Amino acid sequence: DNYTELGLTSDYIGYYAIGNAGQLMYFSNGVKNENSTFGGMNVVLVDDIDFNPGYTFNSDGTVLYENSPVTSGWREWVPIGTFHSSYKGEFNGNYHTISGLYTNDENMDYIGLFGAISYCEIYNVGVKNSYFNGDQYVGGIVGHASFKSSFENCYSEATVGARYAAAGIVAAGSCQSGEYSVKIVGCYYNGVLKPRGYTYMSGIYGGQNEIIKNSYYNSDKCNYGKKEYAMSEADFKSGLVAYLLNGDQSAIVYGQTIGTEDYPVFGGETVYGGYADCDSENLSVTNDVNMVLNETKGHIWEYSSSGTTMTA
Repeated sequence: DNYTELGLTSDYIGYYAIGNAGQLMYFSNGVKNENSTFGGMNVVLVDDIDFNPGYTFNSDGTVLYENSPVTSGWREWVPIGTFHSSYKGEFNGNYHTISGLYTNDENMDYIGLFGAISYCEIYNVGVKNSYFNGDQYVGGIVGHASFKSSFENCYSEATVGARYAAAGIVAAGSCQSGEYSVKIVGCYYNGVLKPRGYTYMSGIYGGQNEIIKNSYYNSDKCNYGKKEYAMSEADFKSGLVAYLLNGDQSAIVYGQTIGTEDYPVFGGETVYGGYADCDSENLSVTNDVNMVLNETKGHIWEYSSSGTTMTA
């Protein structure tokens, strides 16, 4: 009943609101150990969460605490959901980020922010400064997703390693005949993928029977995945990926201050896109709303001092 105190609307009555590391861990343990109560619970984040403040988890496996090398002291992350106790609810990150997650066990399966989910919706959440390494089914967001689970506006910068089935967003999935396993829209991976094998490795999704739209991975950090989803470091820094993640631009979720921020962020400075002139083949992007850019190739839009739109 205290949803207004948390900055939420009445739409979130009945949701479990998570705003700190302790609440996140409590929820994860609940899904694993009391699945009948927590497994289908709807969740909303009300703040950014750093699970291991002061720690930096490098892609080479080394760990720093306040910029000094350490070999212990951090908290191990227990992924939300297991194969036998999967998460089946709605998880709304509310445009917040979760950072400082560390799971490193080469005998463990189903690793990520979530270990295993089914019939689930996950959206509006980013994972930063995290390290996930295991045996099978390791993902930057989810290890294994089943039965039409969906992901929208999610990103991960986590290092991901596995012997079998590793991916930047979702490592693997399953579905009934004639259905899709996962739907991924407006998501990106900007981490390092470190497989110890070469079966089902991908920058976005390592399984089959998927629907993927407006989703990309950084091909300078991750060499695995379908080329239509690959974008270079330069594409990310230019603001192009931020623009493309927003799809038809009817809802602007990602922004980026070009030249200052290297990667897309939730909210942030709006990135506009178009074509510079009638002969342009390449999409251009800018933070300047007044810059003349055409929405389609082969047609130029100009603006007079009075604001009247003219075509040429």
